[in-house]
Amino acid sequence: MVFAGTLLMIGDLDQPYDGITGRNPTHTRFVLEEMERDVAGELPCDERGLPKDAPLFRRQTEELR
Repeated sequence: MVFAGTLLMIGDLDQPYDGITGRNPTHTRFVLEEMERDVAGELPCDERGLPKDAPLFRRQTEELR
């Protein structure tokens, strides 16, 4: 029962704008705007979300196209 519940929860969380835990896309925009105010200086990642200054970083997943 716990395993089945976990699978259902993962499936629901995998679709952020749908399902029981679904939210409106404007909520995501609000959070991003709040984060922009809190960040001082340059972000440590590039536009794809990969770290800029981590020479030993190796991606483990294939890039989405």
